[in-house]
Amino acid sequence: MTQRKQGNVGAPYFLRKGATALMGALLVAAAGAMAQDDTGLASAPTTSSAASARTLYRVTNLGQGDIGVTMNAKGQVAFAYSDPFGQQPLRAWFYDGSNLHEIGGLGGGIVRPTGLNDGGQVTGIATTDAGLVHSFVWSRRRGATDVGTLPGMTTTWEPAINNRGEVTGYSTGDPSPPWPRAFRWSAQSGIEDLGVLLNGDDSTSYGRAINDAGMIAGDAWAGGHAYHAFVWTRANGMIDIDTLGNEYSTPVAVGARGQIAGNVLNPPNNYGSVFWWSRTTGMRDLGAGNGQGTWMTAMSPGGRIVGTITYPDLSQHAMTWTPARGMLDLGTLGGRSSGSTAANDSYHAFIWTPKEGMVDLNQRLYRAPAGLELFGALAISDNGSIVASSNAGLLLLRPVRACRCTHAAGPIVSNDLVELGAPVDTTIGFAADDTVASYEVAWSWGDGTVDRARRAGARNGSGSAAASHTYSAPGIYTLTADVTDQAGNSVKVARRIVVYAPSGGVLAGTGTVVLPSAAGRLSPPSSGKAAFSFMAPMAAGAQLKAASTKGRFMFSLPGLSFASDDVQVAAAQGSRVRLAGTGTVNGARGYQFAATAGASAAGTAGQFGVTIWHTDPKTRARVIDYDSLAGTNGSAGRPLVEGKIVAR
Repeated sequence: MTQRKQGNVGAPYFLRKGATALMGALLVAAAGAMAQDDTGLASAPTTSSAASARTLYRVTNLGQGDIGVTMNAKGQVAFAYSDPFGQQPLRAWFYDGSNLHEIGGLGGGIVRPTGLNDGGQVTGIATTDAGLVHSFVWSRRRGATDVGTLPGMTTTWEPAINNRGEVTGYSTGDPSPPWPRAFRWSAQSGIEDLGVLLNGDDSTSYGRAINDAGMIAGDAWAGGHAYHAFVWTRANGMIDIDTLGNEYSTPVAVGARGQIAGNVLNPPNNYGSVFWWSRTTGMRDLGAGNGQGTWMTAMSPGGRIVGTITYPDLSQHAMTWTPARGMLDLGTLGGRSSGSTAANDSYHAFIWTPKEGMVDLNQRLYRAPAGLELFGALAISDNGSIVASSNAGLLLLRPVRACRCTHAAGPIVSNDLVELGAPVDTTIGFAADDTVASYEVAWSWGDGTVDRARRAGARNGSGSAAASHTYSAPGIYTLTADVTDQAGNSVKVARRIVVYAPSGGVLAGTGTVVLPSAAGRLSPPSSGKAAFSFMAPMAAGAQLKAASTKGRFMFSLPGLSFASDDVQVAAAQGSRVRLAGTGTVNGARGYQFAATAGASAAGTAGQFGVTIWHTDPKTRARVIDYDSLAGTNGSAGRPLVEGKIVAR
C-alpha cells in the first residue's frame, strides 16, 4: 500500500511539525492570535479568564528561546533555545516561578519540550546517546524518564501530557518502516500501542492530545489519501470520529468534558477549517467564518477555541469560538490586517477579554526597561501570567499583585551589521522597584572576549550601561549582556551581530521580516515576525566550508530555528542574490533551503525571503516545510521591518 498523505511518515515528520505546526498548534496553556495596529502586527493569547481590566504586568526575563514554549495553570514555563552552531544545538529550560532549571535530556544534544502539566512535569523529545529520538517525562525531583518505544520501533515523537502524568504521542522506525503508531504511556503501565483505524502493514496512527480522564485524540490513516481524527478510551479503543469525509482532520486539544477540537484540510483549499466534536453533537465543521478559512491554535479546558480567520486577500484576524456564542472575529488594534503588511511595521502583543476587547500589552507594563517592545504573546496561564516574545528575548509577564520580581533588562541596542574594523557600540537599559540599587553589567562578545562586570547605577529605579568592541574577523556573533543586582540575581539578554569584510565580494544582512499568512503549505500557520542573519561571498557557486567564519545563514521564528554553515551563492543578478544550501531545523539535519535577498538601496531597507524543505523518506518527493515567498509573485521577498542587507 502506497497511498499515503505526504509528510506523515517516518521520523523526520516530528521535525516537519517543528517547522510548521509549532508556529501555532503547540501552545498548550493558551493560544496565540495575530492582529495589526496602526504601526504593525501583534500576537496574543485569548483564553484566560484571570486577566482583569487595567491589569498591569511586571516583566521577568526568561532568556533567549521561543521553541517549544508551554505554560501550566500556575504560570510555570518550559521552553527551548537553539544555539545554531553550538555544541548543544537545542537546550531546554523550566521556570518554576522563581528560578530557571535546565531540563536534562537522554544523553544526546537535543532537548525540546512539548508539554507541561500543573504538577511541573515536562514532556518532550530528546536525542539519546545513540542518536535516536525518544520522548521523555522530566521533573525536578526525578529528572528525565525515557518513555521508550513500541516493540520493533526505535523512536517516539511529539508527546502530550495530562495532569496525571499520562502521555500520548507516536512511535516509529528510523527510518520507516515500521510506520508510526499512536501510544499511551504512564509510569505504572509503561508504553502501549493504541492500534490503528484500518489494519495493514503500513497503517499509521498518531496520538496528539490527552485530557485528565485519559481520553486520547489523534489522527490515523483512513484509506486512500485520507487521515481522520480519532478518539481513544480504555473502554472503547480507537474510534474514527470524522463523519464528514474530510481528506485530513487532526485534533489539537481535548477538553475536560471530552470535547475534541482540531483542524481540517480538504485540498486544494489549504486554508483549512476548524472542527468540533463531542459525544452528543458528533463532528461539526465550524466553517470559514466570514473568510476563506479558519485555523485553531488551542482550546481551553472548558472548550473555548482560539485561532485565526483567513480572508480572501490572505489577511488574518484573531478569532475565538464557544459552543454558546459561536465564532467571533476579534478584529485588530486599528490596522488593516493581521496577515500581510507593508514595510516598517512593528509588532504589539495584545490580550483579549470579553469586557475590554483587544488591549495592547505594551501599554500595560509596570516599570518596563527603556526600549522594551513586546512582539507577541505565546501562552497564558489560569493565574493571568503571559509568556511573550520581545526585542529582549523571551519574557514572563505577571500581574503586579502576583509578582515578587527583582529587576528586568531591556534590549541590547547596537549597530548589528558592521564592517570589519568598525567599533560595535552597545547599550542596555534595566529597571527595578529599588530606586537606589546598583548593578553590575558584564559583556560577552561571542568571539571569546569577555568584558568584566562593571558597576552601573540606577536612578528612580532605572539605569543603563554601555560598551564598545571591535571584532578581528568577519562572522556572525552572539553578544550577551549579563545584568546582576546586589542580591546576585542575574538577567541575560542577547543580540546577534554580523561583521563583514568591506571588500572582496560579500553579501551580508541581518534583520526581521513580516511573514505571509500562509507560509506553511501543509499546516497553515499564523503570520508573524521572523529574524535572519547571513553572510556569504559574492562569487557565484563558491562553496563554503563549515570551518569558515563566513557563509553562515540563520533564520528563526517562534517554533523554528534554521541554521546552515554549508552555503553557496547560487545566482546573482544586480542587487538580488539567491543563496542555497543544507542545514538544520531545531538542531536536526536533513533540510535544504533557498533564500533570496535584495540589497538595501537609497531610502529602502532591502528584501528577504526563504523556502525550507526536506525529502520525504518514503516517496522521495520534495516537501515544503516553510515558504515565506508565498504570494510574492517571484519577487526578492518581503520588505525588511528592521535591519539591513548589503552587497559589496
